[in-house]
Amino acid sequence: GIPYLLPTSLFTQTNDNYHAGSGKTYFLESLIDILSGKSKKYTVNGAHVRPDDYDVLYIPSKDNITTHLKLNSKSLLRKMISSTRYSKDFATAEETIEKNIGVMEGEIDKNIHKIFPESNIKAGSLDDPLQLILDNITLSFTDDSSSFSRKSLFKLVTQLSTLTGKQSIIIIDDFNNDFDDETTISFFNELTETDAVCILSTSHTIPQSLLNDETRIFASREQSVIALPKLSNFLLDSIDGQPEYTSFEEYMLGRGYLKGAEIDKRYLSLMQRDELSNFLRVLTSKSPVLTDTYDSSRICIIPRNIQERKIYESLFNILGLKSDND
Repeated sequence: GIPYLLPTSLFTQTNDNYHAGSGKTYFLESLIDILSGKSKKYTVNGAHVRPDDYDVLYIPSKDNITTHLKLNSKSLLRKMISSTRYSKDFATAEETIEKNIGVMEGEIDKNIHKIFPESNIKAGSLDDPLQLILDNITLSFTDDSSSFSRKSLFKLVTQLSTLTGKQSIIIIDDFNNDFDDETTISFFNELTETDAVCILSTSHTIPQSLLNDETRIFASREQSVIALPKLSNFLLDSIDGQPEYTSFEEYMLGRGYLKGAEIDKRYLSLMQRDELSNFLRVLTSKSPVLTDTYDSSRICIIPRNIQERKIYESLFNILGLKSDND
């Protein structure tokens, strides 16, 4: 799975910001409409989405496994059970159940017709014994903790994504509300076992060791969703300042040197080891400030050197935040 990946064609060529109405949840719901083929306002990979192009699996922020243990029509667990391929013995058992229930239905129909000849009865799910069984199953877990319940739902969705012949897209709002860092890392490891595209939202930081160049990051701020550049490009642009080179020699002394020295990999490694520790903190804070002095009343981002200041200044600029120099 590729966390945080969104189709880049959702964003216009002139502006990488998507106006998200009232916030990230509204944006995710709008995205579901787009990926489900309900909305034609945006294109994905240059084309409008048809209803059967993707299998979109959505987990709202308040959902957990108990929401889907009820096995109602909206239950993802019911969808998973119904989508599973079973053995020949299972199919034979279904045929036997359907035949026997048909005999019972006929007897009941005759009994009712004695009183109401004009009646016509039909029992639900008779044509699908599996659905009849699911209508009468009760499920529960011995562990009812919030983190277990939420993670169990994620495991269910990951399994569901392997049962479809279409590209699966898993969308989870506030995915780590009940997770500590260890659970979050374990969850990300499980995501790599699925081919689904995973779109996760959070209001909390995650371990920066999970960041890499395959991860696309988007920030929801001031009712807009802002696409951040690929991390290695972002780091090089921040340190180099995106100058316009007039010659190859000038390029080699600037960006060429930085790439050759793998400066982007060095700073990405620092970020992953939490030595450049405030990157995600900036993204999940409402009003962080970039400053050289500590203030206990604010979320202070204090760079340790010139390169860090350039990185944070670039991030603040992308997000439309003010630094202490503004």
